[in-house]
Amino acid sequence: MVNIFVAHTTCAVKIIEGEILLLSDIHSCLEDIFPKNGNYRHDIIDIRDVPVNERVNGFAHMRQLFFDVSCDIPVQDGRLMLGKWQSVFLVEFDPVRERRIIVTYRD
Repeated sequence: MVNIFVAHTTCAVKIIEGEILLLSDIHSCLEDIFPKNGNYRHDIIDIRDVPVNERVNGFAHMRQLFFDVSCDIPVQDGRLMLGKWQSVFLVEFDPVRERRIIVTYRD
């Protein structure tokens, strides 16, 4: 069994189909529910105890609520046992930034 874990609050790990129109639908749905220009209290930087240059990313935190930060995938003969159309995605909700992904393996 392999576990993939992302140690961040504005991205996720998801097993989904990598079909371009599906990915576009997912993006559109998230934008409809949690628009980037929405009214998020998290974005009121001047009343939070954070650095002046803190990112305005309330939308990213809200989107991440509906995704997992880890997934387990069975392994057989050294190969991930994913379905025919399944792929592992790092789902990025915040602008590109450095991320730490932890992969562990257990028998």
